[in-house]
Amino acid sequence: MSGTNGNGTGCNAKEDAGARAKKEMRRRIRALRESLSAAEIALRSKQVIARLMDAAGGAVISQLADKQVFALYYPTKNEVDVRPLVEDLWRRQKIVLFPRICPDTNLMEFRQVHSFADFTAGPFKLLEPDSSCPIWASEQIEAVIVPGVAFDLQGYRIGFGGGYYDRFLPLVQSGAVKIAPVFEFQIVDELPHEAHDQKVDWLVSEARLIRAGQA
Repeated sequence: MSGTNGNGTGCNAKEDAGARAKKEMRRRIRALRESLSAAEIALRSKQVIARLMDAAGGAVISQLADKQVFALYYPTKNEVDVRPLVEDLWRRQKIVLFPRICPDTNLMEFRQVHSFADFTAGPFKLLEPDSSCPIWASEQIEAVIVPGVAFDLQGYRIGFGGGYYDRFLPLVQSGAVKIAPVFEFQIVDELPHEAHDQKVDWLVSEARLIRAGQA
């Protein structure tokens, strides 16, 4: 006899255990990240972005060379500060998009910004594009800089629990490159994941560049 009954109790228990493991991992990594000083965040972020920009200019992430439409995030809660990357993309005349939460659907819509003056405070006190900024369709996005709390070597991620990126990432065009800039302590060997969880292609930390699934 298996450990399940006709009501699928075993499956539910496994899902509950996975959810508890995710919750604990999210709590632990967030505590580590939020313990960093502003000076540490600035230094570590500079190292991460320098590695990402070096890689983007070389053969390792050559897929980015011809990309024109980039989706990014505005850093909050001690996330890697990607603003230097944003400024570099603007200098190279790329199309730069940021998420704005649509309260009617609880989904993210990505809007084009031309400067940091285009942002306004959103419903979660997060900076997001002003409502006057033009919307771009998700399937037009060619590269995504993905935030998260923790990532594993297969590219699976744990976010803040809202599921926004798990709902958004399947909508981008086929072949879109998904890159996560992270601090080294946010990378773990393996995370619990479910069928709907979305993976990234690359992890970039202060110490290394990882092709997901090939570490």
